[in-house]
Amino acid sequence: MSVVQGGTAEVTSGTESRYQQQGSVVDPKMKQEVSQLLDVLCHNPRVRVALERMGAFVIDHNEYRAQSTETHIHPGYEAPFATANDWLNYVHPDDKARVEQVWQSVMDGRTDLFNCQFRFRKADGSYRWLTNQGTVVYRLDGGQPWIYLGSDTDVTELKEIEAELRASQQKLEASLLMDAQLGIPNRRFLQQQSPRFFDLAQRHQQQVAVMVCDIDEFKNLNDHLGHLRADELLLAAAQILQSTLRSSDIIARFGGDEFVVVLLNTTPESVAQVADRMIERIKAMPIAEGDLILSVSIGACCHIPQDQGDFWRFFEQADQALYRAKSSGRGRYVASS
Repeated sequence: MSVVQGGTAEVTSGTESRYQQQGSVVDPKMKQEVSQLLDVLCHNPRVRVALERMGAFVIDHNEYRAQSTETHIHPGYEAPFATANDWLNYVHPDDKARVEQVWQSVMDGRTDLFNCQFRFRKADGSYRWLTNQGTVVYRLDGGQPWIYLGSDTDVTELKEIEAELRASQQKLEASLLMDAQLGIPNRRFLQQQSPRFFDLAQRHQQQVAVMVCDIDEFKNLNDHLGHLRADELLLAAAQILQSTLRSSDIIARFGGDEFVVVLLNTTPESVAQVADRMIERIKAMPIAEGDLILSVSIGACCHIPQDQGDFWRFFEQADQALYRAKSSGRGRYVASS
């Protein structure tokens, strides 16, 4: 179907071999009709111009002749293939099985219409994306395709634009899940991903913990040091909290100076150890300005989830534990009952 000037014919496809075995029978009356049709399609100047504008071509499968027109994919007027189905050898290997399956349905007579999009190898070895559409106009008495009218449209640039749009969309979606200031996931990430984490834990009957961490009296830091310096300390605190976790654990900025940590496949004892490390490392943060000391209060809930929607139930219990921790003083850890 698609024409590549200067291409070397390769081994014919299985589709062509099956076709050749079928033989061909031509009804004399139909042969006359086809002859008249080909005469119009291939020799009428007005029709040829119209076909060229559409990038159309005509294939005679009985006596293989490619009456191709001048298009980007059909650079000449000669048939470059050894057989009418040899074009399949120029389809990209990743697309070939899919294209052959669609084309075989045309060969078998299950449909007259062919519509497929695939990558096609040109004479220089490069691939271009084509949308190939066509229909069988006449079939032989045995049901095999005889006259096929089709067209190729080069959609490579469209495919490239689509790929760029998908990449931009993925980048945008990823950015919406990250906190731009601290470079860690945000609340939206927790909303989208927590059901997956909790479903995994529930199916494997593993305990999962939700920790709510709040930097104590961060507003006072803003007032004393200014927003710029306080933001620098908040970034440093986030990095310290993250450094206490395993690669499988998640930390996200929930809002302001509050962080949520999700520990997978853990135990209450392990959660307490992680909390203690967080408290000690935050307390040891050097602050050049005066005698200010940074501290973090933490509440946590650790259980085996009952379903994938348990994140918010765990969060509420951890948040209540955080309230009790802050009420009893700064830099404390309290686990929910």
